[in-house]
Amino acid sequence: MNTNIKYNQNLYLLLVFSFIIRIVAVYYYGDTTIEYEWKTILKNLNEHGTLSLYSFDGWQVPSVFMPPLYIFFLFTINFFTPENIKLAKIVLAIQVILSTLSIFMFFKLCTFFFSKNWSIFNSLLLSIFPLNIYTTTQISSITLQILLLFFYLNLFFLLYKSNKNTYLYIFLFSLVSGMLILLRG
Repeated sequence: MNTNIKYNQNLYLLLVFSFIIRIVAVYYYGDTTIEYEWKTILKNLNEHGTLSLYSFDGWQVPSVFMPPLYIFFLFTINFFTPENIKLAKIVLAIQVILSTLSIFMFFKLCTFFFSKNWSIFNSLLLSIFPLNIYTTTQISSITLQILLLFFYLNLFFLLYKSNKNTYLYIFLFSLVSGMLILLRG
């Protein structure tokens, strides 16, 4: 009982530490606007209702040049964000939460193979890995890809180790698989 409390406290501290690191990184290095192809595709989706990057003779040419699920992610956030709040700040705040959640999913994945001590250590390494921190500061689909990939692998091993047919796991596994395809994960 005492060791479970210790592991839970360590995991909680790791997640808080990871969250704080990402908040600081976003504050100093985060994108301030949605730029380049994301901006163009989001603008065309808002104004013309199509996923297009280019126009030809005034017609929007549909394109899936960028991962469509992330555009819909941005579109949904844009729909619910008031005009006076910068969309980029909301997107980065959500990405910080998703990145912290991905560290928890990585911990759960590591527990399939390692002890809890090693799983927490591996999760700590992931949480301070510079490229993982940097991905949170960018308006990009990679944070969502990492989270869904860890969720996919967790579901895969849950299904593999399960002795009975669990339709919920199969449904979630199928849903996450489809989402990863739309993210090109």
